[in-house]
Amino acid sequence: MSLTRLRLFAVGCFLASLGSLALVLTWDEPPSEDFKYWMIWLGVPFFGFGACVLFSRMTWSGPVVVLSPEGLRDRRMSPAIIPWTAIRSLKPRSYRGAKLLVLEIDRDLERRVPWSLTFRMNRWPNAILGAKGPWIVCSDLQITHERMVEVVEAYWHTFGPMRQDNG
Repeated sequence: MSLTRLRLFAVGCFLASLGSLALVLTWDEPPSEDFKYWMIWLGVPFFGFGACVLFSRMTWSGPVVVLSPEGLRDRRMSPAIIPWTAIRSLKPRSYRGAKLLVLEIDRDLERRVPWSLTFRMNRWPNAILGAKGPWIVCSDLQITHERMVEVVEAYWHTFGPMRQDNG
């Protein structure tokens, strides 16, 4: 994602959070049972969190996804490297135009990896949609989904569990 788009989204989230807060604070008599009132309250932390994530990503330098003989690292989901030997399968998925590559990894490693807050918050909604493991999304990267799947599969076949069993 370009820095300009990232800035626009971050400012938009920040303004939406402030707007939600202004609406809530200027509500004449906040009814405790009014659904709209509580939904606007949810906008304050939701858009505020989004702004924080986007502003923090503006400080990143270097690659977001790194593939090496040791493993795969996607800074958006964790600072840790996921070893190729811990990946059991790769499953390309799509849902309403969003394409992602779901990784099925060893359960013991999955519990030990220090997942990012954003990843942890998105984990259960994505599991409902069928992504029951860590995933890589290419929509904000400078590579197509198809090419990413091709490259990750090549690394996995070269350095993954099948290589370890035969070597």
